[in-house]
Order: sequence, then structure tokens, then C-alpha cells
Amino acid sequence: GGAASDALAAGGCGRRRRRGETLGCHAGGGGPGAGEGRPPGPPHGGRGRGAVERLRDGRAPVNHERILVFVPNAHATDVEDLARLGLQTLYRTVELPLVDVLVRMEEVGIAVDTGYLADLATEFTAEVARIEGEAHAAVGHEFGINSPKQLEELLFTELRLPRGRRNKTGYSTDAAVLEELRGAHPVIDLILEYREVEKLRSTYAEGLGPLIDRATGRIHTTFNQTVAATGRPSSQSPNLQNIPIRTPLGRRIRRAFVSGRPGALLLAADYSQIELRVLAHMSGDPALLEAFRSGADVHTRTAAAGFGVAESEVTKEQRSVAKMLNFGIVYGMSDFGLAWRMGMTREEAAAFIDEYFKRYAQVRRYVIETKAFCLEQGYVETLLGRRRYIPDMASRNGAVRGAAERMAINMPIQGTAADIMKIAMVRLHERLRDETYATAILQVHDELVFEVARDRVSELAELVRDQMSGAYPLDVPLVVDVRTGANWDEMSPLALAHA
Repeated sequence: GGAASDALAAGGCGRRRRRGETLGCHAGGGGPGAGEGRPPGPPHGGRGRGAVERLRDGRAPVNHERILVFVPNAHATDVEDLARLGLQTLYRTVELPLVDVLVRMEEVGIAVDTGYLADLATEFTAEVARIEGEAHAAVGHEFGINSPKQLEELLFTELRLPRGRRNKTGYSTDAAVLEELRGAHPVIDLILEYREVEKLRSTYAEGLGPLIDRATGRIHTTFNQTVAATGRPSSQSPNLQNIPIRTPLGRRIRRAFVSGRPGALLLAADYSQIELRVLAHMSGDPALLEAFRSGADVHTRTAAAGFGVAESEVTKEQRSVAKMLNFGIVYGMSDFGLAWRMGMTREEAAAFIDEYFKRYAQVRRYVIETKAFCLEQGYVETLLGRRRYIPDMASRNGAVRGAAERMAINMPIQGTAADIMKIAMVRLHERLRDETYATAILQVHDELVFEVARDRVSELAELVRDQMSGAYPLDVPLVVDVRTGANWDEMSPLALAHA
């Protein structure tokens, strides 16, 4: 009901954070309600300033922006507090509509092929047993592959492999440590493979069954609106955000999610490289802007510049390195991080990053200015004004400070991408509210999934493409890829006429 929705959204706006921070709504750009003496906006060329003013003067629909920020030491725990902070307009026109969207998706749920899941669970059980046996054979004896203590003893005492980080009980054997040890001994790859398959088996292949509602025959995940600090919606019971989408095993889990209505299909629409497009907009980098405007392959172009070859001569491996760096920049990746992920020497990675920043000089400027702004003001924010306070920018601990710097670089980009997705979700909800032929059922990262009547797929595809690509005006096009099929994995691309 309305009171419950009010409590949920207002509660989200007033959620306490560490060190006296509170999650609240804030009108970006110094407009009404922004408060006197607000520090200057972050270094993305003023593109986010005036977002709320555009809502008010009609240049964008008032109820289609969502702006969540951290307001230090505020106590926006009810509507009256929101009004006192000048946030009630955004709360009423943004937060509540999004609650309706998420509630509707929870109510509808998504159908699951239980027979397929059962077969997958049997197969994965056999697979983890096979991998465990091979791991035992690789070291010549049995050991507890799920026991951190036994793994520590095996890897660092018996096999004398390089130790990683210490924890309270000894040396860590987590995924990050094991990834650094890849190639040091055959058992490492087997342990990592075991963990991947076992997690998919227990969490999804066997874990989804008990979550199916007997009355509807569907899974009804719980969407969280105010948990992720970047503003992305998250989900739990089950956590659909954690299904790997780029691995063959992860895609097999997605295969279990199906259309649950006779004569209906699933339609998935996802933003193509939205975070890189937001980076191009925020940095104003001419080379990156031109690449997206011309429809060039950004990864191939980056590889050509980084390796000093013509675009036509770029190899698949070189493009993979460039792709890793293009996305890695968004997360503040260092030369060490690139070298570790791509199997390069640190010197090779440093040289490639240097060439990257020579080509995309304004991206380097964005990185430098964003870190400087966050160090001075204590926060960063999205184009729409959603703010995150990052107190560890001045930490004397290098690892803590480095993590804070990566957070500062990433949050405005990933947060803006999340804002754009939410705008699209609210608009599409409004357009489909009274329709019965289609409904949104899932939102995962940059992807929105619908259940749609088979004979109206093209109609929905055009509507979704237009609303998502036009959700927020950037200096580069927002490109949306649309696919359809009987399940979430086996989908065919839809070729749509240009709007």
C-alpha cells in the first residue's frame, strides 16, 4: 500500500552509513533545496549541474529522474525530514515511482524450468566430484578442498607456494590470492574451477528449487533499492546479480529462466558499453567521443593506439587487453591490476596504460581531477547529483587509500549508468502499466528483461529501445541491444529500424 511504500522509500533516504553518513535525496546543481554554501560540483564539466532544474522547467519529465546521495549527519527518516531538507519533490516524483517498478517485478516473478535445473544439479554434482578427484591426484593425496586451514597447509607449507595476505587465522586462500598463483601448480586451477562449479551448484542448480513459489510456480526475488552504494538495484533470495554472464557455466544457469506464459517469450534489452559512454561524456575526451559517435569498435581503436599498429592489424589477444583496460579504467585499474589479469609483465602493462592516456588525454584529466576533488571535498557524485562520501582518500594506509581512489573514479560513472537505467525503468513502467501483453520481470546490471506475447515482440522491442536509448541525453549515443527467446540464455538478436 501507499503507507508501506512511503516508509520504504523514506527509510531508504534515511539509512545510516558509517562515520555519521546518511543516505538521502539531494537536488544536484545548487538548485532549490540544494542548500546554501554547497561545495562546487565534481569535475565533469558541469554536465550534471541543472539536472533537477531541467526536470522542473519541462526539458525532462519531472517524474523520470532518481537522485540518491549521501547527506552527512542528516536524519531524513520520514517525509517531514525530507521536506525540511528540500528533498520532498525528488522523493515524491522519483523514489516512490521506482518503488512501484520494483514491487511489480517482485510480484510478477520469473518462471524456472525445474526439470532442466534438476538435470543441471545432477551434472554439476558429478562435475565437482571429478574436479575434486583431479585436485587430490595433482598433489598425491586427499585434502579438504573446502577447508581454508587445510588449503593453507597444502599450498604454503607442503607445496611452498608464495604466500599472500595474512588474516586472523593465517594466510589467506581466497580467490584473489589463488588467482595470483595461477600457473604455479596444477592444483591451483582445479581449486578455482571447483569453487566456481560448486557455487553454481549449491546457489542456483540446487538452491533455486526451494525458492519457487508453489502458488505461482515462479521465483520472486527481492529487489533492494538502497543497498548498493553506487545506486544500482540489487537482489536477494536469490541474488540474480551474481550469476556469471560471460562464462559457459553461468550462461547454463541463465538457461533455466524461461517464459512462464503460453504464447510468450522473454525479451532482454541491455545497454551497450554504457559505462564507457558515460566516461566519454564525463571526461569530454575528443577521441573517445568521436569513437562512439562514429560507431567505431572502441576496443580495437584502443588496441591499435596502445600497441602502435593499424586497426586492421589488431589481433584478438591485443583487443582483449584493450577491452580489459577500457573497462578497467572505469574501476581505477593500475598497471599491476592489468598485468595480473592479462598475464603481462608490469612494465608491459605500464607502457600500454601510458599509451592509452596519450590517446585519451582527457580521461587522464578526469581521473586526476576526480581524485583531487574527492580529496578536497570528501565526496564524488553522479551526473544527476547522487553523492557518495569517501572518507579514506587521505588514509595513510596505501592499500586503503588506493581502494578509496578506485571507488572515487568508479562511483560517478557506474552511479550515473545506474541512474539512467532507473529513469528508463520508470518510463517503461508508466508506458506498460495498463498493458497486459508485456511486463518487466528482471533488472540485472545493465540489462532489463521482459515477458512478452510472441505476436507483439517487435512492438515491445521498439518501445524498450526508444525509452532506454532516450533516458538521459549524453554527448554520445546510448545504444541498446535487444534479444528475444524462450529462455534467458538462448536468445536471438533483434534487428530494429533506427528511430
